[in-house]
Amino acid sequence: METTVQGYTALTYSTGMEFRERIYPSLGVTFALLALVLATSFAIWAALETIIAIAFALVATVLASIWWVGAIHKIEFDGDWLRVNHARIEVKHLFNPVFLDGQQWRQRLGADFDPALFHAHRFWMRSGVEVSLRDERDPHRGWLIGSREGRRLVSALVEALGTASREGKARGLDD
Repeated sequence: METTVQGYTALTYSTGMEFRERIYPSLGVTFALLALVLATSFAIWAALETIIAIAFALVATVLASIWWVGAIHKIEFDGDWLRVNHARIEVKHLFNPVFLDGQQWRQRLGADFDPALFHAHRFWMRSGVEVSLRDERDPHRGWLIGSREGRRLVSALVEALGTASREGKARGLDD
């Protein structure tokens, strides 16, 4: 399913405990990047030669494209592992997922900023999920994940955490 809200597109997929989301840079960010490349190329053209400006424009366009692709925010949860961009963690190390929207999200990134959390979000995101960790060896106390479909991610995590808890008790394991 593809949804577009407030200028950015998210592809989401969710069945049961599975969840997938890709959030692309907003149109505003994309146009600002394009304007920066064009303005800088024009300034170089005005000061130097046309061939230098064309070479700069090509190199800058390639670098901007690489940045744009790298700025795509990817979240995947398959019931056992939570993957956000290049980071991943097993569900057994997670607890207490909380959806943060609007004012709560701004507060968490502003006055209540916690550098001990693993931050996996982009500056254009307006909502997300905070998940606490129970792994004592991990240097982070939790993850702060930017997501447009945070409620569905929290639901999938809660369902998986409940399943993991029941399976652990069935095998005689205590968390």
